[in-house]
Amino acid sequence: MKLTRDLQLLTGATGSLGAHLLGQLVDLAMVSKVICLSRATSHAESLLRVRESLEKRKVTLPETSFAKIVSLAADINADRFGLAQTDYDDLSAEVTGVICNHWPVNFNLSLGSFQPHIRGAMNLLNLTQKAAHDARFYFSSSVGTSQNGPPGVPVEETFSRDPVTAGGMGYGQSKWVVEKIMERVAEQKGAKVGVMRIGQLVGDSQK
Repeated sequence: MKLTRDLQLLTGATGSLGAHLLGQLVDLAMVSKVICLSRATSHAESLLRVRESLEKRKVTLPETSFAKIVSLAADINADRFGLAQTDYDDLSAEVTGVICNHWPVNFNLSLGSFQPHIRGAMNLLNLTQKAAHDARFYFSSSVGTSQNGPPGVPVEETFSRDPVTAGGMGYGQSKWVVEKIMERVAEQKGAKVGVMRIGQLVGDSQK
């Protein structure tokens, strides 16, 4: 059965990159809905946080685009993201793509400190495996996973074989771990995955 709509799940929408991702997603005609997961005490507060994030980054959306946004109060590290079973089942039934874009940008933390966030990424990846529509999983990784490779050797668009390429920072190492788990799930389970290795973020050229 051919899908007539594209429903994306996005984490990290209250951050800088996430706000711009959200703005571009809802602007696509093929996307019917974007569900954001964020920490909040209620779904209403979650949506308010997303709206404030968009305003802070000067991402202006027409009401027709903003109407595509659904924001849920959630904890992606928890079982079922801390959602009611019915809400989680609805996600499994509808989602066609997941963009894992949450991560603390802290270069002083050790690899072990990122364990909860790695668990959250795995929860999201598991959702795509349970989804009714063969959902894709995209991960906002970092150039840090590959920046410590041999000098002068081009970095290929593939999974790194050696954790040494991630250098000594827990930030890059944690992203490397998630990439390797994605690689294994793709090989063993046929998961459809994509890695976005992001470098330094700069100011929006328009705003």
